[in-house]
Amino acid sequence: MKWLYTILFLLILNTSFSQTVTVDSSQVPYLQDKKLPFFKMILPDSSFFYKDDLKKNRSTVIVYFSPECEHCKKFTHLLKQRINDFKKTNFVMISPLPLSKIKEFYEEEHIAEYSNIKMGKDALYFFGNYFHANFIPFIAAYDKKEKLIRGWEGEVTIDNLVKAVDEN
Repeated sequence: MKWLYTILFLLILNTSFSQTVTVDSSQVPYLQDKKLPFFKMILPDSSFFYKDDLKKNRSTVIVYFSPECEHCKKFTHLLKQRINDFKKTNFVMISPLPLSKIKEFYEEEHIAEYSNIKMGKDALYFFGNYFHANFIPFIAAYDKKEKLIRGWEGEVTIDNLVKAVDEN
């Protein structure tokens, strides 16, 4: 009988530790205030880039990424192939990782050749919490008036991104 109580106790103890925390989507900051937030980014040349430096009257896509993430590398490669579909779109690729890693990725991918893509380090470590990103890349598209169109966690097809940006 003791072993039955022991097993029952262990099962109850196990379930108490396996509880997951669910987040109400209304509590996620980017869904509460749907305006493009202020940001400060350190570029690969160590200069700063701010929200106010974005070209005006254009859609903006924020890509929260890691230069070590295979999905992020794939997204970047596909984006470069279809960059002509985004002539009137600002891309901000921002990462919390060390600037040295970002710079290496920036150079490997020849990002300097794409005038509408800015890449750098999240100087304020802001976007991870703002997007409540559990998976990367996390992609958020904003219209010309800087209002959120949609957010994607994980992979998104370039076709879906083109469609979202074109419709707004």
